[in-house]
Amino acid sequence: IAAIHPFHDHPIGSGPFILQERPDDTRLILKRRKDSQLIEFLKIPDPTVRTLKLLAGEIHLLQNDLPPELVSYLSKQPFILLRQQQGSNFAYLGFNHQDPVVGQDLVRKAIAQPSPTPSTVNRSSNSPWEVEPDRLRPSSPQTIG
Repeated sequence: IAAIHPFHDHPIGSGPFILQERPDDTRLILKRRKDSQLIEFLKIPDPTVRTLKLLAGEIHLLQNDLPPELVSYLSKQPFILLRQQQGSNFAYLGFNHQDPVVGQDLVRKAIAQPSPTPSTVNRSSNSPWEVEPDRLRPSSPQTIG
């Protein structure tokens, strides 16, 4: 550390893998120590493009950030193994308090009103998504902040 080692390009102690190459911000290539197999990670921001690459056999795994329609479609493909588990998501809204509309306290309070109840949500058949109780409460600092 005192020698200002570039850990982001040359990590030390990466377990069963060695950083083989990092050609740019979108690619990372690791080499497994036991058999020298190369594993490449690609950054593909668009979920539709990731899904198409998976279906075309250009990539072998994708994770997260898929809209329900793509999850449902992939679950029906015989050659795709889809694994799901419960997790938690964190979402927030940021308001520009200097904006003439959302800068108004009453507008932010209106936006913070509870979401529809599960009985009023139009859910697609076999949806993997569950409706959680609303997290914003009138007493929450986020409500008017």
